[in-house]
Amino acid sequence: MNLPSIGCWNIRGFNQLGKVLACKEFVTANRLDMICILEAKISAPSLADNWFINNHQIFPNEQCCINFPASSPARIWLKWNSSSVTFNPISLNHQFIHGSVYFGTRPPFFITIVYAANTPSERLPLWHNLTTLDENISSPWIVMGDFNCFREVKDKSGGNPIQFSRLGEFNNWVFKSGIMDLKAVGLRYTWFNGRVDDPIHIKLDRMLVNQEWLDCFPFSFYKVLPNLCSDHSPLLLSSGGNFSKASMFQFKNFWLKLDGFWDALISSFAIHHEGSPISNLYGKFRDLKMQLKQSNWANDHYIKANLADLRQKQNFILDLIQRNPLDHQLNASLKKINASISLLNGAWSSWIIQRAKAKWLRNGEDDLGFLYARIKSRANTSKIKEIITEEGHFTSPNEIAFAIVDRFKKLYNPTALSNSYELFSFIGDSIPDHLIGPLIQPVTDLEIKHVVFSGPSSSSLGPDGFTFEFFKATWEVIGFYVSNTIKNFFSMGHLPRCAKETAIALIPKHQHATNISDYRPISLCNVFYKIIAKILANRMKCVMPHIIQKSQAGFISKRVSTDNIILANEILNGYNGFSSKKFFCAKLDIRKAFDFVSWDFFLYRLKVKSFPDKFIYWIKSCVCEVSFSVCINGSLEGFFTSSAGLRHGCPLSPLLFVVVMDAFSCSLDVRPFIGIPCGSTSFSHLLYADDVLVFGAATIQNAWELSKFLKDFALASGLYTNNSKCSILFSNNTSMAIEIASILGFNTTDYFFEYLGLPISTRKLNSSHFQPLLSRISSLLDGWKVKFLSFAGRIQYIRFTIANTLAYWIRGAIIPKSCIKLIDRFCSRFLFHGSIEGKKLHLVAWKDTCLPTCYGGLGIANIQSMYHSFGCSFIWRMYNSSALIFDWLKIKYTSPWKGNSPKPSKFWKFIQGTAQLIKKDIKLTASATDCKLSFFWDPWLDGKCLADFFHPQSEFHDNFSFYTNEG
Repeated sequence: MNLPSIGCWNIRGFNQLGKVLACKEFVTANRLDMICILEAKISAPSLADNWFINNHQIFPNEQCCINFPASSPARIWLKWNSSSVTFNPISLNHQFIHGSVYFGTRPPFFITIVYAANTPSERLPLWHNLTTLDENISSPWIVMGDFNCFREVKDKSGGNPIQFSRLGEFNNWVFKSGIMDLKAVGLRYTWFNGRVDDPIHIKLDRMLVNQEWLDCFPFSFYKVLPNLCSDHSPLLLSSGGNFSKASMFQFKNFWLKLDGFWDALISSFAIHHEGSPISNLYGKFRDLKMQLKQSNWANDHYIKANLADLRQKQNFILDLIQRNPLDHQLNASLKKINASISLLNGAWSSWIIQRAKAKWLRNGEDDLGFLYARIKSRANTSKIKEIITEEGHFTSPNEIAFAIVDRFKKLYNPTALSNSYELFSFIGDSIPDHLIGPLIQPVTDLEIKHVVFSGPSSSSLGPDGFTFEFFKATWEVIGFYVSNTIKNFFSMGHLPRCAKETAIALIPKHQHATNISDYRPISLCNVFYKIIAKILANRMKCVMPHIIQKSQAGFISKRVSTDNIILANEILNGYNGFSSKKFFCAKLDIRKAFDFVSWDFFLYRLKVKSFPDKFIYWIKSCVCEVSFSVCINGSLEGFFTSSAGLRHGCPLSPLLFVVVMDAFSCSLDVRPFIGIPCGSTSFSHLLYADDVLVFGAATIQNAWELSKFLKDFALASGLYTNNSKCSILFSNNTSMAIEIASILGFNTTDYFFEYLGLPISTRKLNSSHFQPLLSRISSLLDGWKVKFLSFAGRIQYIRFTIANTLAYWIRGAIIPKSCIKLIDRFCSRFLFHGSIEGKKLHLVAWKDTCLPTCYGGLGIANIQSMYHSFGCSFIWRMYNSSALIFDWLKIKYTSPWKGNSPKPSKFWKFIQGTAQLIKKDIKLTASATDCKLSFFWDPWLDGKCLADFFHPQSEFHDNFSFYTNEG
């Protein structure tokens, strides 16, 4: 459905001739049917002056609505072209005008124009009135205007730090009403304070819609245009047209419940296709897709129509039964109809769950209202309405498709690199001899079946459209052909391009995604290819811990990403403990890391790591010579090959990338680069895949050595650093800081930056550093979730979605008590009242709610218990893991049971506290070899440590605190 073209602009006074002309130009340039002028500042005498009214007319057949006398001077002036659109005002006051819009023969929709007051207390009536409006609206509704406040921390740049409490009033109304932000393009911020010395940019103006709006206008969006004669940017509403083309085939899991599907499957797989086993298999898949596309029962609209028809028949039969309840034929018909309705309802629910991809729903909640809202919300933000690339600004569907495809074609085919591998010939650790054989042993049917049945049932679809659920459910029919084809690949080593075809999906990084860089490309591989890649990946995983240095925490079995975050914080906390030596920490940003990896380089690194030639050939067949298409607004566009890079969605890519980055580690360790000393060792870098931290002495020579190393690594591997996004911080009073930053080309930061999404700092972290966590929790509890989730659904949502977010932060940082208290309040209010704002009482305390179900609680883990669990697991890993964090902690602190540690960090104090709580329940046993126990401080003597037998005031020499190595 099309919309009238509507603009909204805070013009900051509509009395000046220049402002009037600017509005007329805005209307003419964008062919507006309606304009909403905010902060009009129109006085009563002006409104009574016909000359003034005529000179401020914008449309030829203009009608208008103004919020006078509710506001004097008038703040909101709504004007429209009566020849194309009609507006019927329903209510107005000094902060909004609300009414219905009629456009052509289409049903009307509601529109509310807001110009909010400047202070929170003055805005309170606005939120109350908007909530009242929402309760009486079941039609499409859009709210637009200047709200004079914002929703998220990232909506403001510059000025004083944001207090999280300031975000509450706006979000509280959003939570209550279940309304959501409309997709936006163009500028991110809508207001600028106009100061060069202290600039502030804020998103004060926006458009929000209800779910009914997205049902009727699924392609609608608004654009934030450059401000002209005001400090606010104008907003332009667009229906967007229909950007969808022929959509790609996608297997719908509900087909598995229908008899027609099994008939189609058996008939398709009964036909043999000449050629190789993979040609035969893909021929059968092609036949099956053709039958499914041509079948009415395979269409989701067919199911909806059938359900409506069955419900009519059900009502008719029920009416007849009321007159003759014992009629055998009527009751038999009712039973048959009920069974059909149950089957189709299950099929429809399955399709909605598959589209929504709410993985936590498998844990018990099946709330279709929530799923519908999730689908609509994601579709609203993921549609590409316009795109900006290096080549220009594109708005039409064909131009957008061409520009995006051209961009990725260039990206995946970079300039060939020089073969300067000899600079990175340092092997490091290679594969042990006893692990080489299993890498190339014959693939079995059981191994193939295990990979298939361990795959996620509703994973994203590849170009062929089939899901893991399809392979699992039909394994008895197709398993023989799939297994034979896969075993043929491992025998012959050749994989046709049709199996490796990949779709690139573009995931917006934020709601204002407009530039091509605002989208994260994810490669969607066919399930058949994933099975082969997963078999190879499973075999690689067994050898990776033996060949990859401990500084790499990404994608290696039993290595944890947050270990590196903790270690980085520990290192930075000790930066200023050196009186004479100065150090730096550089955070590297590798440009398009996976996309630019040289194939020759990672194949070379596999060779020097002692991977067998046959295994390397299998890898090469899977990864090289891949064909791509780009998924744009639901359809596949373009078709091109690549000459470099690893696909983000391929199971092999993370492991191969780690092999490449191991060359970084091995080579940096043998260079004359000086790291951070700790005891007899030093720490120079930490990695999680391509997220790199480099620690070093703050000297000119060290900076030049690092600069040269990064250039050499880029020439060999294709991985260049993006210097504009790299940052570096120094210990206090580093005299050469400016020179070192200039040599490296990095931006300096005072004492803090984020690593892997968590804050690390040379100083003590405070609550302001945890604003991203609070914002994340707040956004996860967004309004439409409250509106559509039942109480049971909210329990599940907190148990899994919120708990998973918190678990990551808990494993990497000590959250301040003030933030914990606020998060508990959010979750409590969300659970009991469906709103995270407002002071409301409930009968059950949150600490009682979080008790296990056997003690009368709801089984929701609270943050304190999650911290205790993490502390216990961390202590256990100290004695069962060889991670770098434990090397550092043992060198610096010896044991968690050792008191009086010199200047312990906040994290170590937490570990010591946990250790004391569990001391009486823990038992450590000394092993004969490689014992990691502290002879003096660890409780290895029947739950007691040797120190317990001495007077607390006793002093001991360092040689009492050694680690036993010989049992």
